[in-house]
Amino acid sequence: AIHPNMGCEEYQDRLNGNYELKCSERQVQALISSGEAMRCPRCTVVVQKIAGCDFVPCTVCKTGICWATRGPRWGPLGQGDTSGGCQCGVGGRKCHPSCRNCH
Repeated sequence: AIHPNMGCEEYQDRLNGNYELKCSERQVQALISSGEAMRCPRCTVVVQKIAGCDFVPCTVCKTGICWATRGPRWGPLGQGDTSGGCQCGVGGRKCHPSCRNCH
C-alpha cells in the first residue's frame, strides 16, 4: 500500500487503531527520559513531581519516593526505617547533592 508522509509501522498502527496508544507511550517515555517523570520503584506506575520538596508518594502503592535518588525514601519496614532507602538526614547528611528535603 502507498502511504505518503508516514513510515510502514505508523501506517499499520493507524490501520490497527494502535497509533494513539503508541503516541501516548512515546510521550510518557519522553517525560521519563527528560527527568520530568519516573516509574515508582515498587509498582512501576509513572509519577511526576510538579513542585515542592523531593518526597513524592506513589498514588497507587503509597511508597514514599525520593525524587533526587529516584528510589524508595524509606527502608523495607516502611516510614521511618532508615536502614534502607535514600537515608536522607541520617548523620545530618543529604541523600543526594541536589536533594531538596525529601524527609
